[in-house]
Amino acid sequence: MKLQKKYWQIKRKYSNRENYVSITIRKRTGAATGIIMTAFSIAAVAGVPAGIVLGAYINWSATFYLLVALSLIIWITGYWLVPSLAQHLVKKPTPLKQIIPNLFAMISDPRNLNAYALTFFMMISHMLVIPFISPMLVANHGIAPQQIAWIYMAGGAATFFTSRRVGILADRFGKHCVFRCVTIISLIPVLLITHLPNLPLLAMIAFFPVFMVFVSGRMIPMQALITTVPHNDQRGAFLSVNSAIQSLGNGCGAWLGGLLLSISASGEIIGYGTNGWLAGGILIVAILWIGRVHAQPVITV
Repeated sequence: MKLQKKYWQIKRKYSNRENYVSITIRKRTGAATGIIMTAFSIAAVAGVPAGIVLGAYINWSATFYLLVALSLIIWITGYWLVPSLAQHLVKKPTPLKQIIPNLFAMISDPRNLNAYALTFFMMISHMLVIPFISPMLVANHGIAPQQIAWIYMAGGAATFFTSRRVGILADRFGKHCVFRCVTIISLIPVLLITHLPNLPLLAMIAFFPVFMVFVSGRMIPMQALITTVPHNDQRGAFLSVNSAIQSLGNGCGAWLGGLLLSISASGEIIGYGTNGWLAGGILIVAILWIGRVHAQPVITV
C-alpha cells in the first residue's frame, strides 16, 4: 500500500508539471506566433525589393536561383540549431498499416475539421485580394513596377513592429476575441484597396501599412489557436494536413479571383471590387465560424 501510494504521488507530481508546462506554453502561443510572423515582414521589406531588382537587372529566373540557395542555407542551419521535439514519441512507433486509418480518423475528427474549415476560409479570402494588388496598381493606377517595392517595404516595416503586439494581445484577451476584432477592422482596408481611387504614390505608401497590419494581424491569433487544437502526439500530422489545406485554399482563392477579373480595352483590370466584396463575405463567415474552433483541453491529475 505504501509503494502504491508513493507511485501515485510521483505520477501526480509529474503529471501536474507536464500540465503546467502545457498550459504555460498555450498562454504564450500568440506571442510566439507573432514573432514567427515577423519573418513575413522581413520578407516584404527585403525579399520583394530584392526580387524586383534581380528580375529587372539580371534575369527573371535569378530570383528562383537565390531562393534555392537561401533554402539550402536555412535547411542546414535549421538542422544544426533547431532542437528535436520528439519527446512525445517515446511509445512504440505506429505500424505502417495503421498510419492511413489513423490519418483518416484524425482528419475526420469534428474538432480538427472545424479548424481546417477556418484555415480554408481565411486562405480563400486572402488570395482573392493579395495576388492581384500589384497588377492592379500597375494597370489601373500607373504605378511603375519598380515603385511597388516601396509600397511593400512600407507595409512590411509596419508589420514588423505590430505582429508581436497582436500576438501578446491574443494571449491576454483570448485568440477568439482578438481574431474577431482584427478581422472586422480588416474589412475596411480590404474594401478600400479593392475599390482604390486614383491616389499619388506617397498616399498609397502611407495606406499600405494599414492594410498589411490588419490583414496579417488576423492570421496571428488564428494560427496560435489552431496549434492548440490537436493532441500532442498528433500535432505534426495535424499541421501537415493544415498546411495542405492552406495550399488548397490559396489555389482556390487565386483561381476564383482570376475568374472574376477581366481586362478592359484600355488594359485596366475590371472586377477587383467584386473580389473585395466576396473576400469580405468570407471573412464574416470566418468570424462566425471561429466559435466552433477550440483548443484541446488539458486534463489535470
